[in-house]
Amino acid sequence: MRLLTLLVGSLLLVVAVVIALLLTPELGDVGGKPHEQFSTMASGGSGSARHANVLWLGGLFGTASLVFFVALMAFGARKGASLRGLGRPLAASLVVCLAFWVWLLVSYAHTMDGGAVSFFLALPGPSAIMLYGFFPVTILFNLLYVIGFNRWILTEEDYQEYKRLVAERRGRSA
Repeated sequence: MRLLTLLVGSLLLVVAVVIALLLTPELGDVGGKPHEQFSTMASGGSGSARHANVLWLGGLFGTASLVFFVALMAFGARKGASLRGLGRPLAASLVVCLAFWVWLLVSYAHTMDGGAVSFFLALPGPSAIMLYGFFPVTILFNLLYVIGFNRWILTEEDYQEYKRLVAERRGRSA
């Protein structure tokens, strides 16, 4: 029951954040203003002024989405009320993903106020964290599926039950 509550709760939080974002008024200069030196270019002005009222909503949206996806994976993998040992590895993977997500948000917020932009492999810090950190970390969920398939997803008992049900169904239709 806790898993279903987490699943529905995180989905409702995602929906609430989207509604809040839709109802948030746009601030000035969001679309840019004429650049001082180049007339064909638009300047966005202060990043913190443009994003101050929505950055935290974006962070909450990403966090709730990650929790929803992991809860959905757990919901699909459970048998009865048991996750058959998959709960802790999924939770650990979620914590690692959330750590990279928070790191990305903090790094982005730091660069908005004109802070020194650090570069890693030719990308600004937040972009590098996303591309070289957050994205590869999500592969943990694929690894859990591949490594633990026979233990957590389709056990030998589940497979034998499946074969029995298929044989029973074929016997009725013949």
